[in-house]
Amino acid sequence: MIFANGAYNLTDTVAVPSYPLWFMEDMRCYVGMNEINSRLAIHAKPNPATEEISISITGLQNEVAYTFEIISMSGELLFELPVYPKKEYRIPLDEMPTGTLLMRISGNGVSVTKRIIKL
Repeated sequence: MIFANGAYNLTDTVAVPSYPLWFMEDMRCYVGMNEINSRLAIHAKPNPATEEISISITGLQNEVAYTFEIISMSGELLFELPVYPKKEYRIPLDEMPTGTLLMRISGNGVSVTKRIIKL
């Protein structure tokens, strides 16, 4: 409604739900395995690397045992380390072969793999 002095009044309507109000207050969050997989990630720098890499892993859950591995393209396990949330690790690459290597983090039925290049 617009008044003669130029002021106006806005009115809005709110739909009342047909379901009980207690239903609206239930704000639980359910997370499936696909959502956990999408949060788990390995970050490595520098890439490519010569002597060592610094890795950080995001999306780790507390109280779950995770393992970090570096694997050659032929499938040989070159390095293995238990990892924990909120830590950064320096991984020596001196004795590893040059070329493409795979980094894998696994635990609780979840596994994520990323490639790095060793010069």
